[in-house]
Amino acid sequence: MLWALAAVPLMAALVCLLIPRRSAVFTWVILGSAAETALAAAAVSAVYRRGGLEACFGHLALDALSAFHLCLVTGIFLFSSIYARDYFDHEDSDRSLDDREARKFGALWFSFLGSMVGVLIFNNVGLMWVALESTTLASAFLICLHADRLSVEAAWKYLIICSAGIVLGLLGTVFIYGASVAAGASGEGALQWTSLVTHAGQMDPGLVKIGFVLIVVGYGTKVGLAPMHAWLPDAHSQAPTPVSAVFSGVLLNCAAYCICRFLPIVSAAAGGPEWGGRILTGFGLASMMVAAVFVLIQRDVKRLLAYSSVEHMGIITVGLGLGPAGCAAALYHTLNHSVSKTLAFFCAGRLVQRYGTRNMAGIVGSAAACPTWGTGLFTAILILIGCAPGAIFMSEFLIVRAGIAGGHMIVSAIFIASIAVVFCGALRPAIVMAAGDPPPRMEPPRPETVGARWLAAAMIAWLIFTGVWMPPWLSSAFDRAARLITDP
Repeated sequence: MLWALAAVPLMAALVCLLIPRRSAVFTWVILGSAAETALAAAAVSAVYRRGGLEACFGHLALDALSAFHLCLVTGIFLFSSIYARDYFDHEDSDRSLDDREARKFGALWFSFLGSMVGVLIFNNVGLMWVALESTTLASAFLICLHADRLSVEAAWKYLIICSAGIVLGLLGTVFIYGASVAAGASGEGALQWTSLVTHAGQMDPGLVKIGFVLIVVGYGTKVGLAPMHAWLPDAHSQAPTPVSAVFSGVLLNCAAYCICRFLPIVSAAAGGPEWGGRILTGFGLASMMVAAVFVLIQRDVKRLLAYSSVEHMGIITVGLGLGPAGCAAALYHTLNHSVSKTLAFFCAGRLVQRYGTRNMAGIVGSAAACPTWGTGLFTAILILIGCAPGAIFMSEFLIVRAGIAGGHMIVSAIFIASIAVVFCGALRPAIVMAAGDPPPRMEPPRPETVGARWLAAAMIAWLIFTGVWMPPWLSSAFDRAARLITDP
């Protein structure tokens, strides 16, 4: 099953290169994403029945933590694949993909999916690093799919900053490897996560601490943590909207997942979770404060959503630093952010096509001009800034509660102040875009498909439903995954 998860995206990418027609490519993109999602569902079900899966002499593995992220990756990819066909159908004639460009998009799309799946199923931390670096190579060309000056500049900035950061992540991994060998690990086991956790208590605390700081900075660059976040607003705003949705919805989570894998190691080596927790809460709060400042001055709707991603990845990082209760709440927030931000980018992308501008001052009356996407964007922003009864309100509340219960009063105060600033900064443009009358000379929109309306409605319903009541099976999934971070 794990071999199939790795093989399907690669095969699908090769098939895309052979399909002659653009329409057939997008049909294949949906079918291939659906097949990978079905495989992921079967694998996750097996994990929760049997406790875990292994293959290839332990180099491939799936447990509760990686299974949770695998569900997110494949699910968001499937939604984005369905959305992509309608999105590119509505592109202007000068930006519409021809057959050759569609084949390139399909091949890069599945390569991107395969590299993220690799991050999650590799038990070897060296191979995990290789897979995360490969996401950079695949996704950089997706950013400049419509090659112009701004998109090429954004792609280069993304390549340079993330590659430099990932090198630091590799250096941190080398430090952890050295500490593992000194503690008695040998051969391939010195790089396997399960073996590293076993030997963590005997590792040199100094080496592990240095390695962990490098890992947080290195992988944190890909997460979008401040001050390493400079690539993120440009990449998110210039990429085609389906790519932006996947970037924000799951790519950032994959990099955060890599940090999660090293957290129990540093906790065991340092004699407790406090030291690693302080590192994570520091970076998380810095990201939230930086995002709060920049949200206030944004005029571009996609850049607003990009800085919102910086804020929410900071929220998740703070939660990971607050112990078991905070980790479970952080995973809950990861799910909420992925769904709500994907919905927000879907809606923003179609509105940008409809109005011909990304300037929020020019997108007025969207709820009347385009009810599906205008209302969807307004609702998504309300959920993202923490309005009740949205699911993000509940996950933010649980993180604050974990902070107060753990005695982290200053952290909790800065956390609340930052989300309050973002709330005020994002609410006004959300109201401006939704309310009022659309420009008088706008042409009537082409009717949205039934699938588009159902997709937006289903995502909104899920976000409100899980904000009001969390199913026991979902709460159990968070707890099982969090235990692998805090109590391996």
